[in-house]
Amino acid sequence: MTMSVVIPTCGRPTLSRALLSVQNAGVLPQDEVLVVGDGPQPVAQAICGDFGSRIPVTYMEGPLTRCWGHAQRNFGMARASRKTLMFLDDDDEYTPNAITFARKTAQKNPGRIVIGQMQHRSRGVIWKEPKIEIGNVSTQMYVIPNIKHQLGFWVPMQGGDFAFIDDTVNRWSGPWERRIAWWPFVLAVHHPCPEDPERS
Repeated sequence: MTMSVVIPTCGRPTLSRALLSVQNAGVLPQDEVLVVGDGPQPVAQAICGDFGSRIPVTYMEGPLTRCWGHAQRNFGMARASRKTLMFLDDDDEYTPNAITFARKTAQKNPGRIVIGQMQHRSRGVIWKEPKIEIGNVSTQMYVIPNIKHQLGFWVPMQGGDFAFIDDTVNRWSGPWERRIAWWPFVLAVHHPCPEDPERS
C-alpha cells in the first residue's frame, strides 16, 4: 500500500522538522510527499531540495490564500497519486514509525477511513472519545483511501479539518460504524507556532 503525504506550507523553517519526522515515520521510496506552498515559498522549496535525496518529496507552488492551508491541501490532494492519503502541517511532526503503522492499519481496514490520535501541546491527546466534532479531530490524524470522488473538500474556515472529514465520511457508503476505524495510536505531535497563532 502506497502513501501520499500532503503538507501545506507558508515557508516556516519548521518544515525541516516536519520532513525529518516524515523520514523517521517510515516513508518509502514508492510513496510521495507533496509540499504545497501558499503561493511562492522559496524557503520551503530550498528545504525540500535538501531532503530530496532522503525522501520522495516534491515541492509545488499552490494558490496564495493565507488561510490555514486548506486550499493548498485541496491542491495537493487533487494531484496525489498513491493509494492512501495522509496530511501534516509544516509546524507539526509525525511520531516515529507513524507512517509504517498507518500503512499496516489501513491494510487491515480496506475501504475504511482510519482516524488516529494526536498529542496536542495544551489539550493532551485528541481524540479521547471516537466522535467527529470540532476540537476532537485534526488534519494530522487522517489516513484515507485516495478515492477522488469520495473525498471531501477543505473549506476556508477555522475548523476546516473537521469540515473536511465530516464531508468525506458522509460521502462513504455503508453503515456509519463501518466507514471509520478509530485507531488509538498517536500519529502526530501538534506544535502551535507562537509567531503565527491563527494558522497553527
